[in-house]
Amino acid sequence: MKKLLVVFLLMPFMSFSQTQEEKYAKLNIPWQENQIIYTGVVNAEGKSKDQIFNSAKFWFTENFRSSKSVLEIDDREMGVLSGRAWSSVTMIDDGLTDFRGWYQIIIEVKDGRYRYQIKDIEFESMKTTTSDRIQANVYLDRKILYGSNGEMNLKSFYVFATMLKVVEPLELKLKNDLLKKATSDDW
Repeated sequence: MKKLLVVFLLMPFMSFSQTQEEKYAKLNIPWQENQIIYTGVVNAEGKSKDQIFNSAKFWFTENFRSSKSVLEIDDREMGVLSGRAWSSVTMIDDGLTDFRGWYQIIIEVKDGRYRYQIKDIEFESMKTTTSDRIQANVYLDRKILYGSNGEMNLKSFYVFATMLKVVEPLELKLKNDLLKKATSDDW
């Protein structure tokens, strides 16, 4: 029991001894090819490529105001849907600021499975008239993320937290909702 008490008392000091690399690794930022790309493969046993493609197209329709304005690639033969969209999100920076979280979604389908990617993540303030966008991969680069004192740069922290607010619900929808039937048979 005494050993357990000593461990709990020393835990806060152990976290201070972490290197920048250890802290960075805990953030679990999915870097690929010098950019942030959230990706996943979802099994869809018993579903054909066409069935999954139709479900993915319906998913775009259900999740965005106009799938026609979002979709840039709609290639049934190749099994690829790709679109650029945005979600509203509030970032805490110099107060509360409403942003558009922009991202590219790519869905590739094959018989029995599909792969999704969420990438090119940017934020655009809705309170300014300029269209300057904050690129998430720039603020979350290892060199910029931590200052010389080893602490996380505050602006980078806000970008990271906001990115998670945009990407996590989107990723859950891609994993869980894409294969739900577009229409019910019971009508």
